[in-house]
Amino acid sequence: MPAEKKGNEKKLKEFKKNVEEFNGFFVDNVKRYKYSMRFAFKETLSDSDRRKLKNLGKPILEVNYIQAYLSRLLGEFSKQTPECKVTGLPSGIDASGSPTYSQNQIQLNEYVESIFREIFYQYKKSGDKDFVLKEQCGGGYSVLKVKTKYRNNDTFDQCISLTKARDPTLCFFDPMSRRLSKSDGKYCGEVCPMTVDEFHKKFPDYKKDIEEIKSSASSGDDLKGAIKWKYKNGTKDIILVVDYYLIESRSKRKVLLADGTTKLESEYNKEKKESDTPDLLPTIVKRRTVREKFVKRYVFCGNEILEEEEMPFKKLPYIFVDGNSALVYKDSDSSELQQVTNSYIWNAVGAQKMLNHTCQTMANFSENLMMQKMIADERAVVDPEAWTSPQTASTLLKRSIDDNGAPVPEPVIFVNQQDLPASVINTFGSMQNVMQNAFGSYDAMLGINQKDLSGIAIQEGATQNNAVAMPYINGYLDAVSAVAELILEAIPVIHVTPSTIPVMDGEGNRSFIKVNDILPDGSPDPESIHLDYKDNELNVEVSSGYSFEIQKDKSLKMLSQLMGVFPQMAQTIDTYGQDVILDQINIRGVEKLKDIFKEVQLAKQQQQSQQQPDPQMMQQQQDYAIKSQELALKDKELSLKEREIEIKRQIEMIKLEQSKTRADAEIQNSAIDAQTKVAGHMLNHEDQQHRHTIDVMKVHR
Repeated sequence: MPAEKKGNEKKLKEFKKNVEEFNGFFVDNVKRYKYSMRFAFKETLSDSDRRKLKNLGKPILEVNYIQAYLSRLLGEFSKQTPECKVTGLPSGIDASGSPTYSQNQIQLNEYVESIFREIFYQYKKSGDKDFVLKEQCGGGYSVLKVKTKYRNNDTFDQCISLTKARDPTLCFFDPMSRRLSKSDGKYCGEVCPMTVDEFHKKFPDYKKDIEEIKSSASSGDDLKGAIKWKYKNGTKDIILVVDYYLIESRSKRKVLLADGTTKLESEYNKEKKESDTPDLLPTIVKRRTVREKFVKRYVFCGNEILEEEEMPFKKLPYIFVDGNSALVYKDSDSSELQQVTNSYIWNAVGAQKMLNHTCQTMANFSENLMMQKMIADERAVVDPEAWTSPQTASTLLKRSIDDNGAPVPEPVIFVNQQDLPASVINTFGSMQNVMQNAFGSYDAMLGINQKDLSGIAIQEGATQNNAVAMPYINGYLDAVSAVAELILEAIPVIHVTPSTIPVMDGEGNRSFIKVNDILPDGSPDPESIHLDYKDNELNVEVSSGYSFEIQKDKSLKMLSQLMGVFPQMAQTIDTYGQDVILDQINIRGVEKLKDIFKEVQLAKQQQQSQQQPDPQMMQQQQDYAIKSQELALKDKELSLKEREIEIKRQIEMIKLEQSKTRADAEIQNSAIDAQTKVAGHMLNHEDQQHRHTIDVMKVHR
């Protein structure tokens, strides 16, 4: 036997075993799903219930209250649209420590978000969203599927689409997965029943005999979930074909470069080979081997693998939409865990059956009700047919004596009819409250018997009712989060060439954008959006869209209160935040009202622009005013300079006068000094003569 054929047979045996193991693990939940969906959307009476009612002679009636509660919840859920927030790695940190992002990064985030909006818009438009919510709440779970397809027959451009699985009971997952969406498993898929004709048309290369599938030994005959890979449905032979997705991995070498970047060693070697200056490239610092995951698709039937291909995903494309399940032990002595799914209606099934029973009892009583019951002596009856149908006869004749002439004592006795037991009526009325408690819905009958109940209390009760359904919202959001993570990783793999893709902006406007454009020399166009980001460069977070109607009403009232307290906020919202107010209102024509407000705002801006003077004239006036100010300043500066010169001249005159006065004083002082010196000389001379005369006189003595 060839090695390839032997390997395929080993794979086929393993794949079939995995499918059958999950079938055995999930078989009870499949039964609950089918029962709940039939009970909620078709009839609350089973075939055995109908046979019993027919044998008892009771009317076959049902009062389906469950569907009303479920439809109301689905109506609330349908108004929610998941919002995807895409964030990237920051380009830096500002002075306050907050991350900063480049303009290209912000633009990339916005465009990826617009791709998500378009995908979810198409998903909702197709009606799959409503079906998924019905299956999740009505049956306990549903399944989403992400796939790729060509946009049309004339292009090779692919797009990503989100749909629901054809039948969630025919889907399978890895029992070892622990996430609600089961996206952390190793395999998943869907079983597709086909007629023999459909099988041959889709797989014309299948050469084996179809009858061999009958005799092919199932890999799980001893399992609870053993599957018949070929069976007969009426007169047609049905073949089970499995669409199987498996997580596989391969080894790759990564290198750490001297500049701190990491890349595949093959990419580095290619870049080095094609570079004109390989010596300038950063050197390799470290090497390590990593396991890269990828998804491989197999299509097989009971005895052969028909197709296999590698998918552009790194995560499994089938996503489990959980309702309100839990992992429980099979029994108190067992250590084996079993997942138990619960639909929204499951706990109210008993109350619905009791409601049907009391309704049937009252209807049966009404059917057997007569105007009057009588006990008549046979001897007194004149016309037996009239007496057996007293409601149709206008007159009833009776005898007072029999045929022998003997009197008939009490020929007719009137019997008082018994009323319907009050317990039946009370039970019928109380079952509605029991059902409300089972659903956790407290606002459906709120305020009917309590006329003094305030509107705020009614709103709070409705909000609490929505909170009871949060496990189903959380299950749905977890599934959508897994879908968003898968799509985020698939976008750069699918959109690798220049193409035009549809997008939707935050206001719901659809358009097309060009991505991955290149210049004539083959280099990337820096002005274009390039969807070539790495796995760890972007992150997506999914949150529920706008809130429920009651919560929106509360938001509107809170805004009204804030506008009353803060006049500045009221003025700001009146000018710029009209859309915020209208988003909280759910009335017919609200979108048209938004457009009208935009037109009014635009007309107001145009009117204000018309009332404002011509910008050119304003500029000229400003220039003239500036020049006038400059001239005035120059005149003022000139006056100041003249004044300064005059002051300086006066100062010089004063200094000159002071100098002249000082010179005259010096001349006068010099004359006085000279006279003083002359007088001094004369005194000295006279003194000397006097001394000489004295000395001469002393000598002559």
